[in-house]
Amino acid sequence: MEEEKEFYFKTQNLSVGYNRKPILENISLGVYKGQILTLIGPNGSGKSTILKNLIREMNPLGGVVVLEGKDINNYSSKDFAKQMSVVLTEKVKTELLTCRDVVAMGRYLYTNYFGKLTVNITPVTMEINAIGISWLYADLSNATSGCMTI
Repeated sequence: MEEEKEFYFKTQNLSVGYNRKPILENISLGVYKGQILTLIGPNGSGKSTILKNLIREMNPLGGVVVLEGKDINNYSSKDFAKQMSVVLTEKVKTELLTCRDVVAMGRYLYTNYFGKLTVNITPVTMEINAIGISWLYADLSNATSGCMTI
């Protein structure tokens, strides 16, 4: 008899909503490691609300979200960030990004809740120098008001 595979990620009776009022209830789903989960539906149907609950941006009104057999609320923020990623459809205002910002995106794991780097930014400077664009960084940082310098 073949052994049943455990879901890598699952929800059980998840209820999501705003101001303690559910908009979707009893959501149960399971995803095996390596699978991709896509939520499809009309605007305003709750897709982003579900995702925000799955990534701990919002707290579910009920139910549980489990990652590798462990409730996601039992992960530290750092450990959760190492395990979970999501692509939301919010438009990034790229015209406001500096060269340093783009390179620093690769250091996302080392940011705090507010998206600020929590460790030394020397690796960002090293990458800028390694790919030979330090001249571009200097030009952009001088031309952009409010730019954070390295």
